[in-house]
Amino acid sequence: MLNWDNPDSITTPDLVEIVSWKGSGDPDTEDVAKKSAEILFYRFGPSLIKHVEKLCIKNKRDLADALTIAQRSIRKFVHSGTFSFEKSLLKNPESAVKAYLNKVAYHEFVNLQREEKRLKSNPYTGNETLIFEMNQLEVLSSGVEPVGKLKKYLELVDHVLSNVDNQEHRMIFLTYLDAGIEPGNRAPKHLKDLLIGATGLSWVTIKGVANNIRNRIKPIWDVYSKEK
Repeated sequence: MLNWDNPDSITTPDLVEIVSWKGSGDPDTEDVAKKSAEILFYRFGPSLIKHVEKLCIKNKRDLADALTIAQRSIRKFVHSGTFSFEKSLLKNPESAVKAYLNKVAYHEFVNLQREEKRLKSNPYTGNETLIFEMNQLEVLSSGVEPVGKLKKYLELVDHVLSNVDNQEHRMIFLTYLDAGIEPGNRAPKHLKDLLIGATGLSWVTIKGVANNIRNRIKPIWDVYSKEK
């Protein structure tokens, strides 16, 4: 009998076996398969994110991409059903799953690069919206705690924003950050309209606010990155 109140007591082979039941159509089976997938993410997610962060750094990508790729990798692991302990050269179950996830993450990283090339003319999804608080950021609302440099960067953002008295200015920057609007890039029209409507400010002023806060964060982050 598995103790769902104590996830650490459930072995990795058991979790992998139960995850393979996903898609059976039986509500009870689907529920335990979902629980197992969540436990697998919490068990292997932190080390997987660190692995992907190294890929991001090597390829000069934003560290925020690490969580996205890790989530995609776990999802692929759960839904593909292609993993097998018998096929792994590693005898330790945790090592076998970790190595397999790292391999999947590399392919998901390449896939993301390809997707971005196809979507280069329009990098936005259309689902971008206003962000008023740090905990609304997609990277934090996923339920998985960021690690490594991503965690440090978000802590720095939180510290800088704590010294920004104007709530609308904080909202503008968080919205920019969550949407991934890079310096010099255009914001999606629907988000531009939302920001103007919510603040009553001109677009030039809104861009100036975002750039001002970004410029307060950048020099501190540059020093931290060099030290690490």
